[in-house]
Formats: sequence, C-alpha cells, structure tokens
Amino acid sequence: MATLIFGAIGGVVGGRIGQAVGAAIGSVVDSAIFAPAPRQGPRLAELSVQTSSYGTAIPKIFGRARVAGTVIWSTDLIETRSSRSNGKGRGSTDVYSYSASFAVLLSARRISRIGRIWADGKLLRGEAGDLKTELAAVRAHVGDEDQSPDPLIAAAEDANAPAYRGTAYAVLEGLQLGDYGNRIPSLTFEVFADEGPVALGSALSELAGVAAQSGPNLAGLVANGPTVRALADTLGQAFPASVRDETPAIVYAPTSTESVVPERLGASASDPGARIGRKLLPAESIAASLVVGHSDPERDYQAGTQRASRPGTGFRDARIDLPLVLDAGSAAALGETVLGRWATERETATVSLPWSELSRKPGDAIVLDDRVWRIAERAFEGMCVRLDLVRRSGIAVPARIVDPGRPLSEADELHGPTSFVVVDMPPIDDVAATRPRIVVHAGGYGPGWRRASVLASADGGATFVDAGIVAVRSVMAVTTLPVAPGPTSILDLSGSIEIQMIDPSNVMVDADDAMLLAGVNAALLGSEIIQFGRAEPLVPGGWRLSRLLRGRRGTEVSAVHPANTPLVLLESNAGLVLSDSVSVPGVVAMVGGIGDPLPWTQKVCATASRAVTPLSPVQLRASPAPGGATVELFDLDFLDM
Repeated sequence: MATLIFGAIGGVVGGRIGQAVGAAIGSVVDSAIFAPAPRQGPRLAELSVQTSSYGTAIPKIFGRARVAGTVIWSTDLIETRSSRSNGKGRGSTDVYSYSASFAVLLSARRISRIGRIWADGKLLRGEAGDLKTELAAVRAHVGDEDQSPDPLIAAAEDANAPAYRGTAYAVLEGLQLGDYGNRIPSLTFEVFADEGPVALGSALSELAGVAAQSGPNLAGLVANGPTVRALADTLGQAFPASVRDETPAIVYAPTSTESVVPERLGASASDPGARIGRKLLPAESIAASLVVGHSDPERDYQAGTQRASRPGTGFRDARIDLPLVLDAGSAAALGETVLGRWATERETATVSLPWSELSRKPGDAIVLDDRVWRIAERAFEGMCVRLDLVRRSGIAVPARIVDPGRPLSEADELHGPTSFVVVDMPPIDDVAATRPRIVVHAGGYGPGWRRASVLASADGGATFVDAGIVAVRSVMAVTTLPVAPGPTSILDLSGSIEIQMIDPSNVMVDADDAMLLAGVNAALLGSEIIQFGRAEPLVPGGWRLSRLLRGRRGTEVSAVHPANTPLVLLESNAGLVLSDSVSVPGVVAMVGGIGDPLPWTQKVCATASRAVTPLSPVQLRASPAPGGATVELFDLDFLDM
C-alpha cells in the first residue's frame, strides 16, 4: 500500500522519475510493515484426511487433485429392518441395515467435475461414473455463484437450506454403511477444476489478486495454506520467483536481460569507489541430495517421493513437500533442477547504480561480467539504487521415465448389468431332500460385478419380501445354437454345446474321465444337468463344450433346448437358496445389483418340487401272469455325478 501511495506522490512532484523514486521509498516501508510470516505451507497429509470441524481451511483446487474435503451436512443414520425366514418351523430373523446421506465440501473455487471417489481407500465410484457399492445417488455442485440448494438438503432444511454458492461440494444420498462398520467412511474425491494443465503463474495470480508472469505448467495444485504468501514461499523452494511490490506482481521468469554498463557501477553515497561485491557460499552449505514430496497421479494421487543427488560435499538430506500433482518423472527432474539451481545460486553479488537505473525490477535478469544474474531485491538509498543479485541458473532437467513405486490401486472394473436365473433345482447329491430348493443364480456382464439383492414374492408379485443377497457370482452363459437331446447312459462323443459367456472374462476348463465321475464340470442347461469334459474357446467369450454326459440326476430332456437357453455352472458356494416361505410354485424373484436401474427385472419359477420328486424308475421287468403280467422294479437309476 505504501508503495502505491509514495509512488503517486512522487509522480505529482517529479513526474515519471519522481514516481519511480516514490515507489522505491514505499517499497521499503511496505517491507517493514508487511514482513513475511514464518513459512507454513500446506502438507500432503492435510489433503487426505476427511474432517467435519468448524474453522477447517477449505482448499482451492487448480487442475486436478485428490482431496478429502469437509463434511458440512449429514442426516442421522437411517435404520432399516427386514425379516428373513430361517426355514420351516424355525421362525425368522430380524436383520438391520443402516444408511446415511451427507454433503462434503471440496473446493473454495469453482470446479468442472468430480471423477473417482474412494471410501476407506476402496473405490466407491469408478472413472466411468459407475458405482461400486449401494448408493442412491451422487450429485456434484461445481460452485457456481448462482447454484441452488441440493434438493435433499432443501427437503430436510426447508427455507434454511444453504446453497454454498461459490464453493464446490458433493452430496452422497443413501449410502449403505454395512460395508463400512455402520459409520460414514473416510472419503476422498478426484476433483477436476480445470481440464488439462494449469499454469502456476495463473493460479497465484488468482489467489493473490495480482499479476503473475510465466511459471511452469502443472497437473494440479491444491492451495490450502494460511496465507497466499505462505503458499508462495512453499512453492518458491522449487520454483524461484520475485515479488514486485510496486506493480504489484509475481515474476517467475526474467522479463528483460540487459547488460550493465561498467561505467555506471559504483554509485554509492557511503563508498563512491565500490563497484561490485561478490560472495560465494561454500559447497558444504547446500544440500547434496533432495527429496521431493508430491501427489502422484500414476498411483491414484497417493503421496510419492523422488530423490535427487549431486556429486561433491554437502549436508544431507533436504526435503521439499509440495501441494502439487506431479508424475514421478517430473518430480525427479524437478529435484535435479533445484539441486543444480542451489549450486549455482551460491554465488551472489551486490551492485550500486545511479538513481536513473530505477527501472530495473526484482525478477529481471542483467548481464554483469559476461554472467547472467537475477535481481532478487532492490533498494533505493542516498539517490543510489542497490541491487542484490543471485547468479542465474540455466539448468532445467527434462522429465524422464522413473519407477514411481508399486501402486496400491484397486482395479476400476465396471460392475455391469446383472443377469440372473431362478431355477427349481433337481437333487444334486445323495442326501434325500425334505423341502423344495428354489435357487437364484446371478452374475454380471462386467468383471467388477460384486453382488445382488433378491426380493421374492409368493403371491404373484403383489408383495415382495427381502430374500437375501447373492454374494458370489455364478458362471453363467446362454446357448448360441439349439441343443438336441443326447444319450443319457453313455458318454456323448458326437454332440456339442456352443455357448456365449455372460461375463467374457470367465473361462471353462477341461476334465478327464476320472474328474467327470467325481462330479466336476456340472452345469444346469435349462432344466437338464450336464457335464462336459472338453471346453474349446471360440470367439471372445464363446466356448464349445463336448465329451458330454447328459441327463444327470434323472434330468433327461426329450425336447430340444432352443438358442438362448441359460447355462449355469453348478458350484457349491454360488447361488441363493430361497426360504420355505417363498419356495412355492409361481414364485416371482426380482434381482438387482449395484447401479442396476429401477425397476429391477422380474422372473418367475413355475414349479417348486424337483428336489423332492422321486427319480423315474428304470430297468423294469415284466413277466406273463394269469390274466395279465407281473411288473418288478429291478433297480433305480442313481447315477453318481
């Protein structure tokens, strides 16, 4: 402020030269009044811990970054009770689940969008916007100055609902908390404030409200310090800048490079004979190695470090923690560049020039004795201009390929829509069944499919009850060609079944005769149980099954299986067995997985008795008898699987 005032007074008194003299005097006053505070820049840890405390600093995000944010609004935990049958005569169990809705403040300036979301370190939402857990909705409010309150907050708070204008936040509605210990998990968000790199000079210009010239391009910057000066001091360790008080402006690169006429050196009121004072710090006074802390986008924005070193003596180790998003190669190159700059900047100089040299400003470069120097500070005293110079380094190490370390990333796989079948299962072992066995098998079209909820109705779809969760995906497929009946008493070596997997990443494997006799590779094709000894891959996700055993466990089928008949691999841990209360003929099942759109698909199982129906008798013998014939049941066809 004094710079501007004294500059204006000097301009009235002495024109352009007087203005320059006044500005120089004012800069001295400003320097005394506005002395920089101790350096206290943002820490990487501050960006990864979710808070809900009053007074928490809200970062301003430039480019892209991963931040935790601050919970600014939340509902109470919502409790939901459902009853599940434990089987005939064994009563039911009340099952409780909990959910919550809340808002998280992310940035104190406008953003463009929210990308991935992590909950307790695991993906909650993928890069494609697909959800990985049960959640009603995610809404992003980008921070427009005219944005409206979120509809959920408005419904809960009525007329008092805040809009949080000018700040970006996310609302998570109906997050099921069972996977997180029935508590709100620690969330982190991938935030895009600008699509593409951001210029450091532009970011500081916006933060400080002054002009900023040049500066490197960065993938992301999180401004989260107590003051802009603290942030500038932190960044200044890596990117040297000069602050011009009279403009005011922040300068990252010299705006001019002019030689100093030797005859003009030495103007000093106290020592007219002085020309140039040089100082060279010993090599031992600077670091021999440097560790650069950064946020690594190649490792899901986890904190990373890269070490640079130089030959020779020096203390070890220096460290710079930067609130920047840098890949490992750029961080390593930055460390080498800074070390080289520190080695060059050991040499400093002070020169005195006539008052007519007031046009030279901090940040400018000058040539002195055939060397390039950067003006670090300027002072005006005794009608002379004193310039404190730092030897300018021309070292700029380009980014290179380095090992960022082992990533701890979770695979971002699409859940995909849910596919399911409801089957009246025949007996599949030698234990006599005492109740119907209606099983829901489910899976997904994508490798990220996790589970599905099942609702069942015993009254034709009028009312539904919670039937449970399909927690293990079934390997499912559909036939691509009709399948004719085959022999059921011998190995079918001529027939084959062509299928297309629901999830193309699933694979089938071969089985030898001993494995077939042990029950390996059993599958339910429509209502028929088969086994296959040979699995031949065709097109991606397509298979031809051969060396077949047909009609296992008394499931002989005389009709042709049409194309698109479902096939399910029978595995002991897959599928959900419905309770007795809904295991009735005509039961309707409604199944939905994470992210499946409403309404969920419904399917009907017409029968519910195959598990308790006796096997068909075989090997009957008939002999003539007076007036008719005698029929004897010689054996039953208990074929082992």
